[in-house]
Amino acid sequence: MALNYQEEAFIHRASSVDFVVINVVTKKPVLVVEVDGFAWHENNPVQVARGKLKDSILNRCGLRPLRLATNESGEEEKLRNELSAATAQM
Repeated sequence: MALNYQEEAFIHRASSVDFVVINVVTKKPVLVVEVDGFAWHENNPVQVARGKLKDSILNRCGLRPLRLATNESGEEEKLRNELSAATAQM
């Protein structure tokens, strides 16, 4: 997996994800969760761009991040469904 210059620069800064669920046997990530607050993410074009770049990097690693908004309903159900799917693959 080769990253472009922008992706390389991004991961070498203080970038992180909110939560990672790993398979304890393989030590590999099976689910990445990002919690997006409206005031910080949806109102800020810079943060939206950073989120898209982060998603691109994670996708290249074979991970599709679950993005949960703090101003929407049904987020708990989304998380439960993704956790069930991730643990079923272990």
